[in-house]
Amino acid sequence: MKKLQSFLKRLHTKIASNKRLYTIVVLSIGLVIGFGVGALVFRHPNKKSKSTVTDMYSTKAVQSRSDRLKKTYERCKSIIASDLKVKKITDKQAQDITKKLDEVYAYKKSILSNEDASDELQVKRDDLRKWADENKVSKKYFLGIL
Repeated sequence: MKKLQSFLKRLHTKIASNKRLYTIVVLSIGLVIGFGVGALVFRHPNKKSKSTVTDMYSTKAVQSRSDRLKKTYERCKSIIASDLKVKKITDKQAQDITKKLDEVYAYKKSILSNEDASDELQVKRDDLRKWADENKVSKKYFLGIL
């Protein structure tokens, strides 16, 4: 232990007395820390660990999204039913909206675990907006479902 302490003291004295060596040591330590932190912070997003914890999280996340989607789907159906009850929409409109809602719900449910479906999903959203405009249907019946 004493040998290590004396070695560290001598090393410190040499580094402290030589300004150039001190600068090199400080910069080296900074680079090592910087690259280490950079590697942690800026990891490539496609490199995923295959641990069971990650797999469990993915399963839980998909289940959570599935639960939220189902609640939103039920809310949209209740809006359709209440608007039909107060005659804001006709029976035919309610059937068309429900058919489209079922189609969108089935599609969305099929891609829940697919993280790379964002482009495909955007196309589906645009199609739904276009359909709603063409059929003069309020977009409130689809809020949150897509």
